Amino acid sequence: MSNCSYCGEILYGRRDKKFCDDLCRSQSFKLDERKSLIELLSIQAQLKKNYKILKNKTKLVKNQLIVLEAFGFNINVFSFKEDLDDCVSLFACADIYYYLDLDRLIIIENQSNLEFSKE
Repeated sequence: MSNCSYCGEILYGRRDKKFCDDLCRSQSFKLDERKSLIELLSIQAQLKKNYKILKNKTKLVKNQLIVLEAFGFNINVFSFKEDLDDCVSLFACADIYYYLDLDRLIIIENQSNLEFSKE
């Protein structure tokens, strides 16, 4: 016997049944949607925070990654990434392009010279 994925009640009927009734199925779907929306909003908020930090703080802290992280910058949240070679990746947060070099974040000032691979 298995249990309903939403309420935990014992399931009767087909072996592959996941929910005890339509109400549990719809509530589970809505809960999953809410979790996805919350995660999406969290990522969006971090992207905005990263952008503000890159725009306002980088000249003050000389791009030291540990200082940027102290302001709330998260290196794992970005809007674009392209691997340039085995060791270097180009990142972007909106219109600010950068790459990481040991403990520093290097911002590319002239983005018009960037060439992206076409796949």
